[in-house]
Amino acid sequence: YRDTLQVESRLDSELQSIRDRLTPVFQEEVAYFFKDEVLREYSDMDTYAALALRDRYGPVSEMPDSGLGSGPLIERYAVLAARYHALVDPMMPVARANRYAPDMEEILKKLQADAGRLDGLDNAAFSRESNRYSNEAYRLIVQAGNEGKVEPKSRINVAYGAIIGKLSEISGAYYQRQRLSRAQDSLHSVIDGIKNFLANPDAMGGWQAAQSWMDSIGPAKSGVDVAVRNHPSIVPLMAQLDGFMDRLKVLASSVDAATLQRDMQTIQSMYVGFASAYQNRNLPGLISFLSSDWQAADGSTVYDLETTLSNSFRVFDSIVFKISGMNIQRTGTTYRVSYQAALTGRISRMQKSHEETSDVVDTVVITPDGPRIQKTTAMLH
Repeated sequence: YRDTLQVESRLDSELQSIRDRLTPVFQEEVAYFFKDEVLREYSDMDTYAALALRDRYGPVSEMPDSGLGSGPLIERYAVLAARYHALVDPMMPVARANRYAPDMEEILKKLQADAGRLDGLDNAAFSRESNRYSNEAYRLIVQAGNEGKVEPKSRINVAYGAIIGKLSEISGAYYQRQRLSRAQDSLHSVIDGIKNFLANPDAMGGWQAAQSWMDSIGPAKSGVDVAVRNHPSIVPLMAQLDGFMDRLKVLASSVDAATLQRDMQTIQSMYVGFASAYQNRNLPGLISFLSSDWQAADGSTVYDLETTLSNSFRVFDSIVFKISGMNIQRTGTTYRVSYQAALTGRISRMQKSHEETSDVVDTVVITPDGPRIQKTTAMLH
């Protein structure tokens, strides 16, 4: 009997922490964790008196039954157990998944502490290390999902989301620094090159080099990654490039007399070839004298002109094309060529001729392959 009381006392002590945690949820049942609360319901006062005096030892024959009152106590526990399992069982899958939460949180702590080291790695090492963290976290979340239920706000999922967010933050900053560095290096390279040229333009290629540097500014600016174009360190560099344009334009338009004469001669020769190709209805040869971005005043492109001329060449059996009154003037970095064009087309089977004249103004650029017509304000067809 004494041993029974000792066991009851030990169990009562161990149940205290459980009672404390269950009290807010099972306010009615939790009182019956105490055996005396069950015994108070006994209507048989003699039995209750015997139980109440069970700690007074006498002859064994006088001691009350140590199991007295256990039946009602078990019934109370059964009610508590039913309510407990109704509440807890649906949460068991989440609890099983959350068993992996401490490991997931440990990965997060390591990643947070390791952020500085990752920033200093080269691309291959950074990719390898960031993938390792990502794979470890993914393996845990998959394992948790296989063994339980991962809810959006569960402890493990919150930690997993924090890991993914931290990896994204670290990766974004890492690659942003690289984009910024590449943009700075690229812009500084062009800026330094232009500065060196402007320091002694005649010795560094003259007007042709000026034109080349002008042409390089646009690609240098457009080559800057969109993600860093508005960065405080990039905006001044872009503005500095724009600031070179006026000086470069002046230098590009200042050609020497020998260059000017040579350009005019090549332009005149080009128009001789242009007229010959027109008369011979040589469409490929004619188009070769136009730049790829040629455009007419009405917005027509090279493709449109090919279609129009192809139709005209099929209609006429013979064509006479003459250029007169040519005037060539340099304007900035291009040449303005004006002339009168006369076309006579004959259709033999109809014994008819078609004549047309037009005042033409072309914009001609000098390319490594020779002069090319870039823009036309009028065209015979």
